[in-house]
Amino acid sequence: MRSGDRGRDRQAPLQSVVAQFADILGADRIALLRGEARLRRHWPEIVGVMLAARSRLLELEPLGDGSCCMWVAVDHPYLAQQLRLMRDALRQACRRYSGVVRIAKIRSRIEVGAGRAYQSPAATKVVVSWHMRRMAAQELRPVADRALRRAMYRARVCQLASAEAVG
Repeated sequence: MRSGDRGRDRQAPLQSVVAQFADILGADRIALLRGEARLRRHWPEIVGVMLAARSRLLELEPLGDGSCCMWVAVDHPYLAQQLRLMRDALRQACRRYSGVVRIAKIRSRIEVGAGRAYQSPAATKVVVSWHMRRMAAQELRPVADRALRRAMYRARVCQLASAEAVG
């Protein structure tokens, strides 16, 4: 057996499983489920990072005329309104990323904690030199309250770190 034949052998059982599901659910429903999976994968690119952090695609519900209704869970009513305002751009982005052509309706549902928490890209850790830390401590020596002095010191070190990161 050649190395190229192995890949075909692995795909054959998978294609037969998809064909069996297509017999049960129908080819149109399988295409809609594939489009839904692509939408979930590309959700941050479709709606933007801010909205993706506070929303999630629930489902694509097939309608009788061959189109579908997209259900989206959002954190706040304001975000539901935002989805309604950007519905045309949302339809175009869904078409581009998933191939789902006919989205007739975009409906939203308010759910607490909808979406996934956005994780910012890993920030590079800026090391503040020992000398700068010592100078910050000396500046704060006159503060009598120990808890306040500690909080002010931490804030000053963060300020120095951000100044070094920008500069």
